[in-house]
Amino acid sequence: MKRRWQDPEYRARMIAARARTAEDRRKYPWKYSRLMVPDGMRKAEAMAAWAEARTKAKRLFALWKEAGLIW
Repeated sequence: MKRRWQDPEYRARMIAARARTAEDRRKYPWKYSRLMVPDGMRKAEAMAAWAEARTKAKRLFALWKEAGLIW
């Protein structure tokens, strides 16, 4: 790696690539975050599971409200 970084062409290419990545991370931080993604799951799987959990929770709270357990 040290030899590669001493090559001016490689260095310029890598610096440009890192700048693009940094800019993309600033614009779209949610693409790079693993917030609410449990270990062993992919982001799409986790988001689907969270959506299902939200739906079930809304249904459960509606039932509790009808039963008078919450107001």
